[in-house]
Amino acid sequence: LSYSFIIPGHALGELSKCLSEGEEENVKFFISRKHAIVVKGDTVFFTRTIDSEYIDYERIIPKENDIFVTVDRERFLDALERANIVAEEKIKSSGKSYVKISVYEQSLSVTSASVNGRVFDEMDSVHEGGDLDIGFNCRYLINSTKVAEGENIKISLKSATQAITIEPVEADDEFKYFYMILPVRMNDQQ
Repeated sequence: LSYSFIIPGHALGELSKCLSEGEEENVKFFISRKHAIVVKGDTVFFTRTIDSEYIDYERIIPKENDIFVTVDRERFLDALERANIVAEEKIKSSGKSYVKISVYEQSLSVTSASVNGRVFDEMDSVHEGGDLDIGFNCRYLINSTKVAEGENIKISLKSATQAITIEPVEADDEFKYFYMILPVRMNDQQ
């Protein structure tokens, strides 16, 4: 018997905590059209299900990228965290919060600007393909870069309007993974 259902992200986090606590026990799932109940020992977890189809993520995963950048993960993360200080300030003043990533020659730069300041951070990279300026929600880049393993990450891009992927360079062939992030549109002044 095969059945799929979608639960809210916050519920998934709580369910994960419930399942990881205590001894190993059998887990029972009870699913209805609008609810999911998970029982583990004396613990009963109840949540609503989302009544829709899961996003067709395979359709938006970039298949043929033209630009590949390899960069030191810690250096990139440090630059993003500095830029995020300015990006978060933009949120408070109700402007759009994003960071601009520029890829050119053998460099990658991270830029963010608000009325309170500007951050420009440039670092060496190994770069194949053309040059590109692309905008992102800084928080998404930080989150994916923090959890990527290894010393270096590979960023694969195609255009300023298509999703990018971030993956560890030193990935285990048995367990390969990547993070996909959708860009935000930037106006010409930024």
